[in-house]
Amino acid sequence: SFLHYTTDGHWLCRNDGSLRYEGSVSTTTVYSVGRSERSTATAISLHNAPKQRAKYAIFGVDDRLSDQGTPKVGGQLISQGQEPPTEILLRWQGVRLSERLRQGKPLIVGEQWFAGRMAIVVRADLQLPSTKKQVYDEFWIDMERAVVVRRQRYSRYGDDAVWELSLQFDGLDFQQHQPQGIWLPSRAKRFQWVASEATSKLVAASHYTFENWRVNPEIADTAFALDSQLVPLLDQQ
Repeated sequence: SFLHYTTDGHWLCRNDGSLRYEGSVSTTTVYSVGRSERSTATAISLHNAPKQRAKYAIFGVDDRLSDQGTPKVGGQLISQGQEPPTEILLRWQGVRLSERLRQGKPLIVGEQWFAGRMAIVVRADLQLPSTKKQVYDEFWIDMERAVVVRRQRYSRYGDDAVWELSLQFDGLDFQQHQPQGIWLPSRAKRFQWVASEATSKLVAASHYTFENWRVNPEIADTAFALDSQLVPLLDQQ
């Protein structure tokens, strides 16, 4: 059997790391015998970064999927499998891109064409303590637009083994946003492989569509307040 997720979410992101998510997820479970089951749930979730606390409520179509809107408080954001746009654009495997490059002793290893544009390829090694697994990342950078268009992670077990691609993220269809002049993607793709000592297997593929980017909008403090009611922001307008 396998799972297929379709998510549709709206994000608010602040410079201090606070996040708010409102969205829905449809889950289809396909069994080997040909039978499938589909379920849907919606969620509202916020994470107050300065306080390192989160609050969320999930509303579903049956008791198996949800707590029927009862608010929960914890330490992590619940976003139904979606990654925040700030994570997608600015971070790689939980680390800021700038910090990851500083850690890995970056080295320019070449140039590659990507989506009709030239990109500089930068390699950054990753030190993993107490393991024979070796890892490095490659970042394809469109220098003219100042964006990372492709990120790849390679790994292997031992000096004599072949490097295997284990993770790839591509930003696509970049559009320039004014007046800031920054370039943001309209689409993205993410692929993940499980690499062992014997083989590499594709285990996950995600396709993202980004719409209605708004840079530096005015966001009310109540959007991230832990004592606020978890109702859609559109209902508050």
